[in-house]
Amino acid sequence: MEYCENGSLLSYLQNPSNYCNVKANRENPEAVNELQVLVDLVVQVAEGMKYLASRDIIHRDLAARNILLDSNLVAKISDFGLARASSQYVLQRPKVKLPLGWMAPETLVPMEGRYSDRSDVWSFGVVVWECFTFGQPPYSQQFPQGLNHEHLHQFLLDDNRLQLPAICPQWLSSLVLDCWITVALNRPSFSQIVSRMDASVGTANNDL
Repeated sequence: MEYCENGSLLSYLQNPSNYCNVKANRENPEAVNELQVLVDLVVQVAEGMKYLASRDIIHRDLAARNILLDSNLVAKISDFGLARASSQYVLQRPKVKLPLGWMAPETLVPMEGRYSDRSDVWSFGVVVWECFTFGQPPYSQQFPQGLNHEHLHQFLLDDNRLQLPAICPQWLSSLVLDCWITVALNRPSFSQIVSRMDASVGTANNDL
């Protein structure tokens, strides 16, 4: 396995020295550079997931902790322990602890959770949220006592969502909300996500 000098994306996000300018003053030129790094990272993750989806691989555990960064901050999607080579997968009896905070509504249905590339799209939206909250755990404010399938499932079916911080570019916030559409087939594919990013990233500096 390739050595990734910068460790996981999660640990990188949680290192205050990497984003000290953003937190102090987002108008600072250095802060703009730091935010651009975040945009570049989520674009790389989307491109990696586009490749996996084209091979009918469902990751099922896409999260900042499972993305590694090399010395040049090139993102590498890792940890395929829950992955399945299939266009759709139904989980009937989970035998491992599941990453609830990154799971789409259709995957939270007991005994019949349905996974597809569009459930990975939902998880990608959570990864973007992790990036712009500097590695906060999802739903920790909404569920301070911890998550469970039933409560989170109902929370999401009631159209509640994580709140993206103001430092996230507007075009990217809009894309993430589309990743969190309740009906899986109405979410964009990773191919569509990458196309939208390619069309928007050229103007990202003006939006930051």
